[in-house]
Amino acid sequence: MDKTFIIVPVKMEALVVDEHSYKNTPLKDLSLDYESIANSRLSDEMEDGIFNTKTKLLETGVHLHWAIPAALRHGITHNQEIAYAPAPNRWMVIRTQNMEGQLLHKEWIIESDYIDEQDGSSPWVIHEAGILRDTRIGRSIEFTAWESESGTPSEPLTGLGPGNASFGAYYGSCRDVFGFHDALEDVDNGTLSYFVVGWYSSSELDPLYPKVADEIWQEKRSELL
Repeated sequence: MDKTFIIVPVKMEALVVDEHSYKNTPLKDLSLDYESIANSRLSDEMEDGIFNTKTKLLETGVHLHWAIPAALRHGITHNQEIAYAPAPNRWMVIRTQNMEGQLLHKEWIIESDYIDEQDGSSPWVIHEAGILRDTRIGRSIEFTAWESESGTPSEPLTGLGPGNASFGAYYGSCRDVFGFHDALEDVDNGTLSYFVVGWYSSSELDPLYPKVADEIWQEKRSELL
């Protein structure tokens, strides 16, 4: 069956950390420490904001961070609440390496909504039986090792985090969600370029996918072409 895809560009930035740049440079850590919520209010953790003294060192390699489309970052007021459309929860990162005219490539899958206290990458918090529990979200897997879909959170993923409106805008909060670290363990030299493409693991999450059967959608699309 013919499939129709709508491609929306996203902005991506890359930071190289090596012997010559940022390797030993402490960077301000603005990520929230959800582990403290059991003994304090979430707002208490946020009060320090940009005035906190936490810093961190980034690992060597290339750090990628991309912004989800603007339409997904703007909320819509409904019944006195602000709702945000789900963000893509699957991403593929493709690295191309130019070795004296020979092109090598490697791919990874980002499972943005993967939740696991041990294997997740970024700080997160979930509700369980009326109790807040800190955990971690997001993971990256080499494409050749990716086998199937994993578990998803109870609510669709958006550009916002729990109590954190800047979740998607800050790399330290959304690594392996809307960001990725390439350690370059298998790269000695050459010119590198990166391509990132995202999609929804379920069409029900896609705000542009019609809530009708594929056959009806294809019929209506044909009428418009």
